[in-house]
Amino acid sequence: MLFDISFPTAESEKDRVNLQDPWYRKLPTRDEVSRRILLALPRLRSSYPGLQFAVPDVEHVDLHRTAVWAFVPNGSLDDAQRDELLTAMRSI
Repeated sequence: MLFDISFPTAESEKDRVNLQDPWYRKLPTRDEVSRRILLALPRLRSSYPGLQFAVPDVEHVDLHRTAVWAFVPNGSLDDAQRDELLTAMRSI
């Protein structure tokens, strides 16, 4: 299974919203999100041994957002563990 969590950034949303919108003005840059993901990867890897994580190029992600992927072999996590993984990935 592939788990995909993408994060909106100033770059990914600039042509989709009003640039004066307060939500947009609070968005981090693509570089900031990438740094957060890279800093979180060691924790994710140690918490979920046996899984593989990747940060795909934005060209491979819907809406060209910055994302983190987790490759989960079938049967390696139960429902509760999958929910925990998604929560951990979303909290980056």
